[in-house]
Amino acid sequence: MRKVLIFGNSFRVNRLPQMQQLFSQLRNHGLDIAVDAQFSQFLTQEAGIDAHLFEIIEGNDFSGDVAFSLGGDGTFLNTAARIGSKGIPIIGINTGHLGFLADITNDEASTFINDIASGNYKVEQRTLLEASANNNEKLIQPFALNELAILKQDLSSMITIEARVDGELLNTYKADGLLIATPTGSTAYAMSAGGPITTPNTPVFIIAPIAPHSLTMRPIVLPDNCTIELKTESRSQSYLAAFDGRSQVLNCETTLTLQRANYHINVIRPNDHTFFNTLKNKLMWGADNR
Repeated sequence: MRKVLIFGNSFRVNRLPQMQQLFSQLRNHGLDIAVDAQFSQFLTQEAGIDAHLFEIIEGNDFSGDVAFSLGGDGTFLNTAARIGSKGIPIIGINTGHLGFLADITNDEASTFINDIASGNYKVEQRTLLEASANNNEKLIQPFALNELAILKQDLSSMITIEARVDGELLNTYKADGLLIATPTGSTAYAMSAGGPITTPNTPVFIIAPIAPHSLTMRPIVLPDNCTIELKTESRSQSYLAAFDGRSQVLNCETTLTLQRANYHINVIRPNDHTFFNTLKNKLMWGADNR
C-alpha cells in the first residue's frame, strides 16, 4: 500500500486532535495522501494541517490503494458513490454517532491504521442496486449501496407503486413510499419501515412499504439476481426517487428497472469486527437495562 485517499465531513472541534494524529500516523508509515477538495478546506482551516502534506482530489479521476471515510454512515455512502466501480476498498472511521458502515471508533482508529499498514484486516464485498429508466431519463446517481426509496412529493395523498419481479406482478402498493434495500441497507431506512435485518453477504434484496394503506402489505425478501420494475402513480404526476438519500424528481411516466450492479463496494474492517458484534454494540442486542 502506497497511497491513501481521504474523504470526510466537518466534525466537532474536540475531534481535531484525532484528525491530526491520523495524518501523523499515515505520514510515519511513509504513505502518500490525497484529500477530497472540499474536505481539504476544513483540514487546513480548522485542523491546522499543512496543505503541502497531501494532494487534492478533484472530480472522479483519481486512484489509490485505500480510501478513508471520516464521518458517519452518510459520509461513507457519499464516499462509496465517489469510489464507484474503481474497486478501492473503504475504511469507515466514525466521528459521529450510530454507525454501521463507519463502525471504527476514534479510539480504535490509531491501532487499526497500524494494522492497515501491515495488511492485518479483512475486506467485505457489499452489493449495490443499479437502476435504469424506461424513457432514457437520466438518473443523477443510479447506484445505491443502502436503498432506493420511492417517495411521494405532496404531503396529503398516498402514491401507488406497481412492483413486478422478473415480469410478474408482485403487488400494487398504496403507501407513502416504497423501499428497495440491499443487505447493507437492511439496518438503515428499511429497518425503520419494519424490514428484516440481513447479514451483509446474504444475496437478497428487501422490498418494504413505507406507511402502507393496508396492514397486510408486509416487507418481502427476494433473491438479488431478480429484476424489479416499479411503475408509480401520483396525483402530482411526479415522485421522488432517492438513491442513498440523493433524491431526484421523476415524472410518473418514468418506470424504474432495478438489478444488482455488476460491481461491489469493498469495505475494510478489523479482523475482530463481526456483523453480530455490530448488532450487539449498535442496537444493544442482548443488553439488559433493568
